[in-house]
Amino acid sequence: MQSAGQLRCQPRHQHVPSRPAHLAYSSRLLSQPLRCSAVHRPQQQRLGVSYTVGTSSLAALLQPQQQQLALRLPQLQQLQQLHTQQHRRTPCLAAAAADRPQQQTPQQDLAESLTAGEDDQSDLLHHIELPPSRSTALWLHDLTDWQLQLRATDWGYLQVGRPLPEGISLNAIADTIPDEHFQLDLVKAVGYLAMSLGVMALGYSYLWYWHSICPWWQQLCCWVVIGTGYFGVFQSAVDCAHFAFWPSRPLVQDLLGATLMAPALISYEIWRLKYFSHLMCLNQLYEDTDAWHPILPEDLADLPPWRLALLRILSATPLKFFSSIGQWFKSLEGFDLKLHPPQTRSWVWLSWALPLGFCGVVWPAMIAAGGIGGWISWWLGPWVVFHGWLSVLSLVQHTGPHITWTEEGLAYDSAQAAINGTVTLQLPKWLEVLLHHANYHLPAHVSISIPSYNLKAAHKYLQQRLGKYLTITEWNLQLLRNLVFAWLVYDEQRQRYVDFHEAEELVQQYKQQRRQQQQQQTAEAGGRGSISPGSSSRGAEGRAAAAAA
Repeated sequence: MQSAGQLRCQPRHQHVPSRPAHLAYSSRLLSQPLRCSAVHRPQQQRLGVSYTVGTSSLAALLQPQQQQLALRLPQLQQLQQLHTQQHRRTPCLAAAAADRPQQQTPQQDLAESLTAGEDDQSDLLHHIELPPSRSTALWLHDLTDWQLQLRATDWGYLQVGRPLPEGISLNAIADTIPDEHFQLDLVKAVGYLAMSLGVMALGYSYLWYWHSICPWWQQLCCWVVIGTGYFGVFQSAVDCAHFAFWPSRPLVQDLLGATLMAPALISYEIWRLKYFSHLMCLNQLYEDTDAWHPILPEDLADLPPWRLALLRILSATPLKFFSSIGQWFKSLEGFDLKLHPPQTRSWVWLSWALPLGFCGVVWPAMIAAGGIGGWISWWLGPWVVFHGWLSVLSLVQHTGPHITWTEEGLAYDSAQAAINGTVTLQLPKWLEVLLHHANYHLPAHVSISIPSYNLKAAHKYLQQRLGKYLTITEWNLQLLRNLVFAWLVYDEQRQRYVDFHEAEELVQQYKQQRRQQQQQQTAEAGGRGSISPGSSSRGAEGRAAAAAA
């Protein structure tokens, strides 16, 4: 396994624009290789064990992606040649090609449209005729603008993005983002963290002042205030996991992130590895992490009735908006050290030490001060509110009837998964600040090197240049109703979500196909078995005749 100092992966394109120094400690995921070439030997010695171990785990996750990229490169080169021929036949681009090099790739075309002015960019994007990505829903490409807007209204969206053209590199899109959106500001980072801690302190002060005479509805309001404030604290921990809080002090950064995640009882290293795996396998069937992966018909086929009924209760009721609590229970599998490389196990245990220490020290203090009621009021209630925010934002951003899930292979398009597969939820400005702009998740899918306080500005930049490919929504009941009652089980054949009633037919079809396959395999095995005795008997008769002669 390579250490942080041994990683020297070069990008797929030749031109590498300059980036701030903190990008040396981060990695561009999804379609681009790990970029750590700017880490020098003296810096590696100062990184400490935490970053080296964390990067080793990340490198282990990246190896299958590097092999998949090597398989896909020849096909992308063929697509580039095809798109170049199409561009030459396009009148608009033929006129614009006078000032361009002769060999112009579709990635460069989109890059020019990204960096062009407002008027030139809209003209280019509306006239580039490229086939849609194969990982998008085919029925979505056939809709007219009017039909697509009607669908968006029915689904609860302000706008549904058009399919991204085939062959567009996510790396090319990321490299067009100005450097100012990658700039780190320790004052801003600490300021946002202090603001969230202040909001939590305000809620706790009110609870402590009124103590036992605080009405239940006021306690509920305090839970919302404290839980919302802690969600902002958690986003500061996310910046630490992205190496985007204080990268010049990586050991301090990781210890701070692990400490901030401890009240949520979440292991810092386990969360980081799962989140990075999600970024590398975004919207990949069977590969994306279970926290974001949809329910499939084959998942329901072998469930006993009681588990199926429990799944319906948790997935088709408002309890779905707290589904991250179930994912938190699954994260406890991180205690199984066999799931981690040997060189990372010490850091995995260390990342669990702080949550366990929180349970062993803070919980008894809360119970001693206020009893079980105090523990519920001071920790459990805000913890549930925090998971409510985490669940709602994750569901809205990663679930939609137009978002397709594709198996790993040549049909998978990482740019399509990131640009069209991410929904942006617009909220009131004051709430966006409290949530550290976590509702603008698209820039994080494009590059994890963007800190949380720059997410809104980076999203605005992408929206100005890729507006028609983005999906945007606001908080509305229609969207929440669809998330709870309509978009439940993913139908891979039709590339859309269905409810549990329609899923029953898909489950029966899956069972019937599985029985037919089993019968076919049994028949083939029986046929091979019947041939063997006959051939052996004929061989024995031949040998007997030869002996008689």
